Amino acid sequence: MPGKSLGALSLGMTSQQVEEILGSKPVATRAHVIGASVLIWFHHKEGESEDTTLVAFINDKAIYLEAISPAFTAPGRLSTSTDLASLVAKNNNHKLRAYEVRYPWGGGLDSYVYDDVTAGISYIIWADGHFNHQRRIDAIAVHRPGLAAISPLYSKEVTPILNKPEPPLQIPTGKNSPNSINGLPLTEIVSPDGIRGYTTKPVVLPNGVGILAIGFNSFQGKKMPPYIVLYVTSFSKAPRWVGINNVTFSFSGRKVLMYGQKSTNQMNSGIFNERIDVKMPLKYFLSMAKSNSLYVTVAGSSFTFKESNLIGLRTLAKKLS
Repeated sequence: MPGKSLGALSLGMTSQQVEEILGSKPVATRAHVIGASVLIWFHHKEGESEDTTLVAFINDKAIYLEAISPAFTAPGRLSTSTDLASLVAKNNNHKLRAYEVRYPWGGGLDSYVYDDVTAGISYIIWADGHFNHQRRIDAIAVHRPGLAAISPLYSKEVTPILNKPEPPLQIPTGKNSPNSINGLPLTEIVSPDGIRGYTTKPVVLPNGVGILAIGFNSFQGKKMPPYIVLYVTSFSKAPRWVGINNVTFSFSGRKVLMYGQKSTNQMNSGIFNERIDVKMPLKYFLSMAKSNSLYVTVAGSSFTFKESNLIGLRTLAKKLS
């Protein structure tokens, strides 16, 4: 409910009350520039997408609730399945703010916040350097009515740029590719905060369709529920996945339809790079990695990844299982 609650969580709750409702302690705590303490929870249930809850407290009273989960539906049936164009069409009273986020350990992204200040609800879209009306809502947040939503961590406010193109995707190749570790097609990812994971070496078929997987499995030396993101990419002279944001994965006699975040950019060479980022539940990923072949279907066309193409996925599966 705008200005009051998000699911079972309500503004004004103490950190202990939030812990009791979520059933666990937060995995991370951050200090916000406004003087708030920001607590972060990761959630995962077998066969479901990975969710994140972020709560900001001042004097141990919740002033801001943010959730990355398809389970929450805001007024107008808005959810993390809603694209920006639909959000704008249904809401005329939202103020758009943009933030440049730069993490202390390197890297960052752009965050666009559509905020109904009066009602106390906002919608967040992480742009990863590009932004257009095909982007889907990444998170929903509830905050104190009449006060703007708090800014993202490690950010500064910037001027919003709509239809900002994505920078060209660079795929390393060759024996000295950084996408290999100890002879295996993986790169280890470790942040100073202690979040650890791996990314596979990109596999691109002769027809220009490729796949890459990223998985995380520990935080500060302790195991955390693994979560996986698959990048399904297309390199072609003209866009072939226009308006498409879903992928069907066929393996071991099973078909799994999943929706993801779609982006398109034209590289300096003139080639179009389209990418659909899909979060995949662990049980599906483990089953897929064990299969002898994988069929990826996008926009009615199927692409076959043979057993030799799946070495990286199998290696990552072993790391995460």
